[in-house]
Amino acid sequence: MAEHVSEQVYEFLFEDDEGRSCDSIPDAACTHVPANAIRNVASGAFSKLAEQLAHPGLTIPWLLSALGVPAAISALPLPLKDAGSLAPQLFLAQLVRSRPRRNRIWAAVAVVQAAILLVMAGALMLLPAVAGGIATAALFLAFGIASGVASLSFKDTVGKTIPRPRRGTLLGLRASIGGGVALLAGALFALLGADGARVEALLLLLVAASVCWVVSGFLFFRIDEEAGSTSGGRNPFDSVREAFALFREHDNMRRFVAARSLDLSLTLIQPLYVIVIAERLGFSFSGIGTLLVASAGAQLVSGYVWGRLTDSSARRVLVIAPFLGVAVGVFFFLMPVLGGAAAGTVAHGVVLFLHNIAYAGARVGRKTYLVNAASNENRAVFAAGANTAIGAVTLAMSAVVSAVTGVAGAVPAVIMLLAMLSGGALLALRLREV
Repeated sequence: MAEHVSEQVYEFLFEDDEGRSCDSIPDAACTHVPANAIRNVASGAFSKLAEQLAHPGLTIPWLLSALGVPAAISALPLPLKDAGSLAPQLFLAQLVRSRPRRNRIWAAVAVVQAAILLVMAGALMLLPAVAGGIATAALFLAFGIASGVASLSFKDTVGKTIPRPRRGTLLGLRASIGGGVALLAGALFALLGADGARVEALLLLLVAASVCWVVSGFLFFRIDEEAGSTSGGRNPFDSVREAFALFREHDNMRRFVAARSLDLSLTLIQPLYVIVIAERLGFSFSGIGTLLVASAGAQLVSGYVWGRLTDSSARRVLVIAPFLGVAVGVFFFLMPVLGGAAAGTVAHGVVLFLHNIAYAGARVGRKTYLVNAASNENRAVFAAGANTAIGAVTLAMSAVVSAVTGVAGAVPAVIMLLAMLSGGALLALRLREV
């Protein structure tokens, strides 16, 4: 009975009523595809909600500011999390490779992330503002390292349990359903935005996110994953040499890493948008809910569509999403000139909404492209090598953007990032279809 229901739900969500092609996954995994896909999507809904509730580039800086943490500290969680999740991956790849079932690693990491958020909430409640902010930034570095391990294990689990033509749809569904739930949470949180509710709202966000991570980990643990190869283990320096050798042999993967590096502009530009919007309009504390609605709404609207487009061509999505981000940036600069409704609060909300749609497309596109371009044997090393390189680039770009913003202001930094984003889209045109 349960299997029949899983089949029906899978066929409805994935429009897969003409038979499954399991050429890209182990034969034994084919019969478990419907149940595994549903558990993966459900897990993703909770993890995406958790990410939105405790977003280091959106809700967390607003909460820290509301608690009196200086802006210089409030801006640290996002780059520290990104660097932590990406830079060490080449050295963590062997941990993932040594476990035959990678979904269990992901589930364990989800519990660790839940614990980190609870410690964070306690630090912000018990420590002075500055000390609490520093503790939060440091904890997000640890959170990011855990996320890096989860990212490696997730790609391998998807590669072993979901057929190639359905992976983009899976990622899109995870984003859309999670975005829908987060949209409702943002609307409710906006109603709690009075000054007297600041501490309670903070606890609600972090504790709720922690609970979501636990539920997500439990669902991912229940994925029926065939035991994979654990051979080829070596120390981190051997992994570095292996990754460099693979990238030397695959010029297409080198272009992918270069394009993804330039697409980091989509991540770095959002805090600058928020700074400029605050200068133009100002934000109350209830703005946390407004920004959450914009971000989650973008996931809800775009996730499934991007997923379907990615199944058709991940390369095309890696071209379209950055160009959409550039178009949003151009409109952002034209808003004061246009005046009227085009320069109002709603219009600025639309900018954040469209920017997050572009970001969601780039994220789904790059994940799907990497999973499809790599084989089961070298996927973990490719992912680790690419992410380690991206982590180093993130730190370098963050330093440059910070310097430009400090010397010339946010607007020149945004212009620089838009130019880099255009370069990423043009470079993606040279990627091969996979």
